[in-house]
Amino acid sequence: MQVFKKVIFVIVYTLVYIFLALDKLGTELKGPLVFLAPLATWLLLIIAVFTLSRNMSTFRWIFVATLLVMHLFVTIVLVVDCFMQEGEKIVYLWNRAPEGVIITVVWYMLGQVAIWLILFKFKRASDV
Repeated sequence: MQVFKKVIFVIVYTLVYIFLALDKLGTELKGPLVFLAPLATWLLLIIAVFTLSRNMSTFRWIFVATLLVMHLFVTIVLVVDCFMQEGEKIVYLWNRAPEGVIITVVWYMLGQVAIWLILFKFKRASDV
């Protein structure tokens, strides 16, 4: 990926996700914090995206994959912790606007899938 494409991807992916996550908090910021959990390790995600390149060594590929796995692991732990603490807020939000929850989760997952697909595509290209 060229630097320009990486910058555009990171900016769009980050800003849209932050907008969606803050929207779930509501105007009084009393909503569930579960949607802010991925932002705790968002820097790892950004580093991984900027480390991607067409000719990646095995070490570099493992480094990027490790950053992505660490981001996902910490996100899952924080999401589970938020569910344990804020279960009633999440149920209320789901009952009030399930489409908003679905859109936020789908947006996050689409970005993750895109990053992993690019990672495997670059790894396959560097193996040839």
